Amino acid sequence: MTNLLHLAELLQAASEQAEGPAALLRWLARAIDDAAAGLVGGDEPVLRLESDAELVQVVTVHKSKGLEYPVVLLPFAADFRAVGTGDAVAFVPGDDGLRRAVVAPDPDQRALAERERLREDRRLLYVALTRARHALWVGVATLTDRSRLLWPDSALGALLSGRGPLDAERIAADVQAFAAGQPAVAVVAPVLDGDRPRLTRLRAAAAAPAAAAGAALRRQLRPQLERHQLLGAGA
Repeated sequence: MTNLLHLAELLQAASEQAEGPAALLRWLARAIDDAAAGLVGGDEPVLRLESDAELVQVVTVHKSKGLEYPVVLLPFAADFRAVGTGDAVAFVPGDDGLRRAVVAPDPDQRALAERERLREDRRLLYVALTRARHALWVGVATLTDRSRLLWPDSALGALLSGRGPLDAERIAADVQAFAAGQPAVAVVAPVLDGDRPRLTRLRAAAAAPAAAAGAALRRQLRPQLERHQLLGAGA
């Protein structure tokens, strides 16, 4: 059906130049001969896939919730957007659990909004890490703001290292500790930039079936997420 619809589109486009059905049939015959001889270029004659399942899909973590993909790559897992002092609006949680937009927030309200941002980023990280069916690659970068390491302010950094002061060696050790004792998780080729790790890649499901990889990630993250009250006991 996909091929027939594609052919109908090509014939419809060609009919604007061909005068009548007979001319359109001659055009189709020439197009078939040219394709057989390898004379047709461009993307129009290329066979289309029946669905987008075999294509590389770029989706947000929000959109991926509840879905599953054969292979997942998270190249910017340690990236985040903090609540800045220049933000005119901050979303502050209330006593009822709902977030409210506060215009021109004061420092205390910004701090509350930043804590809520980190909680939400942790939830999204858990969603992102549990979408893969066969393999998961996580790009881990120690971002900096001038000379300050931003790793503990990211969801991944807060889960692996906590919020205390850190240095490059401690971060690298925390990433290694995450993979230690987990057969489905491996650290692949850390890249060092001077005295700090610039990019470290975590590869999940390197030596285990997909079910074991997903279970390993859940076992590793569940205690930390429950401690931060991000998951209920039955989640």
